[in-house]
Amino acid sequence: MEKSNMKLIYFCLFFILIPNPDLFSQEERIQIRETEGINLCGHELFVDGIWMNEGIIRADISVLERPNSKPITGGYKRGDTLIIYGADSCKYFVYSITKSGLDTGKGTVILSNTPPAEYLPICEDTLDWKESSKNWFDTLDYKVTSISKGDDGKLSAEIDVAHKSALITRIILRENDVIWSGECIYRVTYLIGEMGISKGNKWEVEPGHLILTRQNFFIHSSNEEIKGLDNPPNVISISHFIIRKAQLYKGMKPTKEEIENKGPKLWLIQIYYESRKGASRLMKVMHDGKEIMVQFEPVRTFKDEEEAMKYAKENSITDIKLEEEK
Repeated sequence: MEKSNMKLIYFCLFFILIPNPDLFSQEERIQIRETEGINLCGHELFVDGIWMNEGIIRADISVLERPNSKPITGGYKRGDTLIIYGADSCKYFVYSITKSGLDTGKGTVILSNTPPAEYLPICEDTLDWKESSKNWFDTLDYKVTSISKGDDGKLSAEIDVAHKSALITRIILRENDVIWSGECIYRVTYLIGEMGISKGNKWEVEPGHLILTRQNFFIHSSNEEIKGLDNPPNVISISHFIIRKAQLYKGMKPTKEEIENKGPKLWLIQIYYESRKGASRLMKVMHDGKEIMVQFEPVRTFKDEEEAMKYAKENSITDIKLEEEK
């Protein structure tokens, strides 16, 4: 009986003492700031900019064989795989892409050797911030201290950003400015100062307020020189969104349903000023006063002109043609 028990104990100890590779594997996290870079796997990596496409935050990441060489750039999103080829080939996952505060600030990309958990970021469609009110935004308190006119006659909102009542910074927002919150971006679409309102025989003062509207499309506007590049790309104009009336198909080939429903429609189109790999469609557009040929991808259609114009206003799209071009 004792021998049987000893055998059982040895049997258990054998499996307990066997090294478990999972116990010794460590999760690696690498943080890269926007417009900055690091050396990884024998290559230079740069985060050129952070932007928004179809409501998903993305980052342009350049992989260079050596400083000042031609970059290979891609618009990566959370969960994408980044493979760095070469003598020291390695694979990383885009663990997170975040940015906070004004667009002039720097966002952060974190790479990991393990994929991130799947989740959907929660972004409110609109935010209404009233004067003298505190608003919980991106884990901080944003207090609208005042809304007033500047020397140019335009309204601006002065906002104190604090953490646990300790002032961190003070920012100024004007109409059409953008502000980031983690994986969400908002634009100031409405700004008004305090107003006197008649209620019966009394006048009451309504505080000013600003409305922030969630943006599904935003091209990053950083034009700082990217370290390591003799001729950094003009990241402002890598791609652009326009609205055109045309007979197009979403894929490279039309589906049966698309063939049966012929006729031009109003399309949201993304055009690219830089050459992209693989087969792509071409169209002519005006750029800096010249007609040029660019690659493009159809994104979505609109049911009518009203929907197209509403979308254009909400997403600051100004290149619009509602009549089909012959």
